Amino acid sequence: MRKALQSATLLLLFCLVVDVRAQSDSAEPFGLVKVVAPEGTTTREWRKLMTNVKAELRDIKRCREQPDQCTQAVREFEAIVNDAKSQQGRAKIALVNERVNGKIRYKSDQVETGVEDTWNLALAVLTKKVGDCEDYALAKYAALHQAGISDADLRIVLVHDNAVRVDHAVLAVRDDKQWLILDNRWNKLYTDKELRQFKPLFVVERRGVSLLSKMFRLNDIAIATRSR
Repeated sequence: MRKALQSATLLLLFCLVVDVRAQSDSAEPFGLVKVVAPEGTTTREWRKLMTNVKAELRDIKRCREQPDQCTQAVREFEAIVNDAKSQQGRAKIALVNERVNGKIRYKSDQVETGVEDTWNLALAVLTKKVGDCEDYALAKYAALHQAGISDADLRIVLVHDNAVRVDHAVLAVRDDKQWLILDNRWNKLYTDKELRQFKPLFVVERRGVSLLSKMFRLNDIAIATRSR
């Protein structure tokens, strides 16, 4: 994951001028704003994911229409989704966080392959039963979206965890005007404001990859700077 983050970060200038009509700082996790990310490994990995989403959705639809054609991974995914549909609000989010954490054993891509991170969609990681932090986040995103949470309220956030000095990925879910952070290392839900050890770097959503930045005003121009 570090390679993906560093490759894009090196392309960024210290300050970026953005439109004054940008979203308010409460719209994104950690009270930041989005700035279009430069081309890099993270963006390329996102594009590959998007090409595979439709195939995964077809597998899920086929399973619903023909239960005898379901793979074990689809059955497990559907069980999480169906149980989540019976819950509301924070209970729905907590259920998916705990269930996905329990289904997958953590294993770094670098440890397994010695190459750059590979991001796996939900069915792939549930088939392998192992994955790294991005894989957990993607599986939770897919399950919560299928359980009725809008794309507008879901973000995969790439952060640097200053407490343990590693790059990391989590899922942020907006509920009752708060961003809840879902982490593969624990089942408890925290708000973004509680996790002060996280330095947010990128946000990944269905529309693409963005940098997360602070905003301040200089005369009538809105300036976005990298979060620190």
